[in-house]
Formats: sequence, C-alpha cells, structure tokens
Amino acid sequence: MKKSLLAAAALLAATGAVAQSSVNMYGVVDTGYLFEKKSSATYGADGSLKKKEDTKTAGFNSGYLFGPRVGFKGEEALGNGLSATYNLEMGFNSTTGAFNGGGSFGRRSVVGLKGEFGHATLGWNNTPLDNFAMDIDGNTRGDVSVTDKYTGLHYEVTFSGLRIHAMVGGDSSKTKEGNAETKKKTSSGYGLGLRYTMDNFMIGGAVQQFKAKEKDVAATKDTSSTRTEWGLAASYDFGVARLRSHYVVTENKVNGSNAKSKWEHYNVGVSVPMGAATLYAEYGRNRASAVNDGLMLKGYAADAASFGNDYRVKGSGNNFVIGADYELSKRTMIYARARRIADLKANVSNATSGAHLGKIKGYSNQFAVGLKHTF
Repeated sequence: MKKSLLAAAALLAATGAVAQSSVNMYGVVDTGYLFEKKSSATYGADGSLKKKEDTKTAGFNSGYLFGPRVGFKGEEALGNGLSATYNLEMGFNSTTGAFNGGGSFGRRSVVGLKGEFGHATLGWNNTPLDNFAMDIDGNTRGDVSVTDKYTGLHYEVTFSGLRIHAMVGGDSSKTKEGNAETKKKTSSGYGLGLRYTMDNFMIGGAVQQFKAKEKDVAATKDTSSTRTEWGLAASYDFGVARLRSHYVVTENKVNGSNAKSKWEHYNVGVSVPMGAATLYAEYGRNRASAVNDGLMLKGYAADAASFGNDYRVKGSGNNFVIGADYELSKRTMIYARARRIADLKANVSNATSGAHLGKIKGYSNQFAVGLKHTF
C-alpha cells in the first residue's frame, strides 16, 4: 500500500510538471558486480587468537560509486527577484528496485526561498562538511565517519567564487506526569562551510557540531553527548591530471564520563583523463582512538566491547584504490575499481590501568565493475 501511494505521488509530481515551467525530475542508476573478501580478528594479551571471521561474497551491487536516486526539484518566480524552491530526493536499491528507508525522501527534503540574498532552505539537507570538505572517489566515502545530512535551516550564498553554507537546527521535548516533569530531551546542531574556486584551483573547509541531551528525572539519569566534525579539502586540475586531497576529523564525547572516540581520515588522489577514459588512483589513511565508546570504531565496536567495559583502543589502517571510467556518452559510463582496505590494526588496553589486553585487525579486498547512467 505504501509503495502504491508513493508511486502515485511520484506520478502526480511528474505530470504536474506540465503546469509549471521549472520542475525537473532527475536521477542516477548505478549497478555493478562486486567481489569482496573480508577478514576480522581479535587477539588476547598473549597474542592468542580469540575470534576470527572471514567472508567471501560475489554478486550484483547497488551504488558502488554513486548512490542510485530519483529526485524532483522546482522553482516558482514570486516577483521582485524572489523565488520559491523545493527539492525532494529518495534513494533506492538498483538491484531490487526497493526504495531506501521505506520509500521516504531520505536523501533530501527541503523547501526554500532564493533571491539576491542567496538561497535559504528548511528541512533535511546535506551538511556543510559533506558539501565542502569531501573531495574523494565515490566508493571510498564510506571510509569517512561524518554527519552528511541534517534537518534545519540551511543558507547558501556565493560571492565571486566563494561559496558559503551555514546550518542551524535542533529540537526539544518534555514529558510531564501531572505537574511534575519526568523526561526532557534536547538536540542542536550548527555548522559553517566555505569553498573557494578560482580557475583550476579549489580549496574548502567546514566545521559542524551536534549536541544531544536526555534527562530522566524519575531515574535520576542525565546523559548528553557532543559530536564535533571538521575537514579541509583542496584540488588542482593540471589539465593532464587532477590532484585532490582532504582531511576529516570526527570526535564524539559522552559528557560526564570518560567515554569518547575519534576518527581521522586523510587521502590523496589523482585522476588522469585519456579521451573517453579516466584513470584513478587513491591512497587514504584512517586513525582511530576510543575509550569506552564504539561510535567512531565503525564495524569494530563489538570487537572492542569484547575486551570488557573499560577499554582503550588506538590504531590505524591504510586504503588503496585504483580504477578506470569509460564514458559511453555524457550520461552513461562503465567503471572498474580495485580496493585494498586495511580497516584497522589497533591495540586494546585497560583504560584505567593501561594494561595491554589484546589487538584488533581487519581488512577487505574488493573488485567491482559497473554501469552508471544519469537522467
């Protein structure tokens, strides 16, 4: 029923474009075949193997380079240089046809006003860090732990090559039993990003912070956390090759305790155009540290927790990517990528005493070929 309603809504939106001059439907379909071998292991203080897991998979894959999506965006002139805008975008799995998130517009859902002052939107939109500090080959974006979307007021404006994106949002709720307050929740987020482009050169950066607080009066429990993210990116197109790099840091802290985690990622990549083909190579490095908080440890949170409830993790990993694209047209291309991901090689110790507890190791080898079309 939900899918039928969604399909009907999409059809109405598409047919409604006839009555409006600036409504566009767009999208990306990216389907490929992925071969992957993954391995993870934990070792005790004496070096003995505690747990090891190896998996091999091969099959059709959705969105290895570009997340499949369908979107609608439009604009209505209101007069005096002012326009109303909207953008609705949903993701889907190109191997099954199923919409992500149960058919919601989970990639973007905004309405706004645009004029000489810039463009202000309300709703679910990309964050400044995602917009301005992420210059990376598509399939390695998952190596970076950042908040890429947030609900709030987003404001963007451009001055002679300088783009600015400011964001602010938040919400709160209270629960009462009679006249007594029993629970209170608050959250807030804000961010600022800048990107400057001049000829073949680009440099950008962004910082954003998210806070959450929950107070349970009945249980005398008060928890809060602060997540801070920032990054820098730069690129230069030499004509024969484009060089790019970025550095992103994400930190999470559970206030009132020693629990915290940090994830750093930097990369250097080059792309070389050769007629209809483009060759790619990229190197990236991850650094992770955590004390009783697995949020920034990605797929290794459970491994860290297996060492007890007072652990400290510190480690790093390297990523290597080579690949090629071949354009069949301006909208259609085929691609191939080979990746070696040494996700994490980390030592685990007791956070209080410092005693060595063991090690965590993990890696993944991937090879993917695919076809991508935009419309």
